[in-house]
Amino acid sequence: MPAAWAEPADADLFDGDEDEADEPTPLPDVSLLSVHPSHWAFFWAVLYAVLSGIITIWAAWDPAFRASCHINGYTLHEWDAPVRLLASMMVHSGFDHYLGNMILLVPFAGFATAFYGFWAFPVILVTLGIVTHWLTILSYPLYMGLVGSSGLLFVVFGFWLVLYAWVESHLSFPKRVLRLSGFGLLMLIPHSYSPTTSYRAHYIGLGLGAVAGVLFILVNRKSLRQRTLLARLAEREARQNRGPSRRFPRRRWG
Repeated sequence: MPAAWAEPADADLFDGDEDEADEPTPLPDVSLLSVHPSHWAFFWAVLYAVLSGIITIWAAWDPAFRASCHINGYTLHEWDAPVRLLASMMVHSGFDHYLGNMILLVPFAGFATAFYGFWAFPVILVTLGIVTHWLTILSYPLYMGLVGSSGLLFVVFGFWLVLYAWVESHLSFPKRVLRLSGFGLLMLIPHSYSPTTSYRAHYIGLGLGAVAGVLFILVNRKSLRQRTLLARLAEREARQNRGPSRRFPRRRWG
């Protein structure tokens, strides 16, 4: 056969496809928050809710126990003040008060344990909840007390917001601002006024939680970045194992 009509070698036909196959698949835009948490991670949050419910029921039936859980400016400097601060944070004025706090505290605190560890919740956040309780009572008249876990709930909110903004760095800045603003409008700004609600405790807790979130990032940023990288590698491997989606099959156009 003349040289002008020679067909190209088989290797030449597929060189481009081999080069494309050798190219690494880019890492997915996910973070450590995309990892499915263990159910056991919610143990401490559920335990807190159960103990808080027991203390609330006991205080409702036993006036002496209810009085022992009460703390105000007059009793804030007594030797048992730390225990009473914890008890008054866990006791609630009624079932609706208890349920309103726990229905949000359990999932958010549970996810704090799942993604940031035992030291995040219960150790750091419950401690800051007690500090929030103490600072709020210090700012009140001496006769006024405080009950309930809403201060702790807002500590968890503040911690979560700061960590979310940093961990989800693969999202654009406007998208993160939009999501955080939506959460803030829905959860952090009161939609009605209640004279029995301590909004001061809410925002003291929110501030302490945000500061704790910043410090947590400064101390653990290296390990958080490593965990995010591992999550992205695992997600890429999972997508490769799944192959093309059945609902939206991959197609070549042209």
